Amino acid sequence: MYNWVSDEVDDDMPPARYIQLTPAQDAALKDLYRRTDKADVRSRCQMILLSAQGHSTAEIADLTFFDQDTVLFWFDRYEADGLTGLQDRPRPGRPPKMTGSSRDDLERAVDQDPRDAGHPFSVWTCDDLAHFLAQKGHLRVAAETIRRHLRDLGFRIVRPVLSISSPDPDYEAKVEHLEELKGPARRGEIILLFEDEVDLNLLPGIIACWTRRGQQRWIPTPGQNQKRYGFGAVNFMTG
Repeated sequence: MYNWVSDEVDDDMPPARYIQLTPAQDAALKDLYRRTDKADVRSRCQMILLSAQGHSTAEIADLTFFDQDTVLFWFDRYEADGLTGLQDRPRPGRPPKMTGSSRDDLERAVDQDPRDAGHPFSVWTCDDLAHFLAQKGHLRVAAETIRRHLRDLGFRIVRPVLSISSPDPDYEAKVEHLEELKGPARRGEIILLFEDEVDLNLLPGIIACWTRRGQQRWIPTPGQNQKRYGFGAVNFMTG
């Protein structure tokens, strides 16, 4: 319980007021004063600590650059709620547009391939995600709101890479054999050439998309895509 003492000066002046702290309360206030990054909270701690050291309300107001009514207000809040009372309370206003449930749905959607969710595209845009959330019953928000929350959730724009697989059943054996040939090539016993092919603008381009930091998306290539190639060979040793 927090205590205050008063000394009557005269009938026309309010009583002098001082906060009395236990050692534990004093230590807790000093700890909050040191670790908080909020200047207002630090000033409020200072008001209580100065009062406990015997400074009057008028002196504390001069030292902290607040008026006496403000000092007394924080005395009341501290006596009623302790350290919690020195924090700012939530202010009334418009509720947040995206709540925990909509953020959860947003996070799950971006982690999922849009085509797996039945959409006719491979990359999410912020407009697509806003429409998707609205379809799920959440409040319709602007693309910039989606972008801001994606950054808060740890996503960033990264260009995907193509995922290539071979239908050749002997693919793994051929890769292993190729690794074995590198030794003789380094010793000059054979010339090892790597085939190099260049696609000529027939494969659709891939745009950057929202991706978790440290990750990169893989998008499968079309199985029957028509292409034109430039062909060459690269010497393993000389490039």
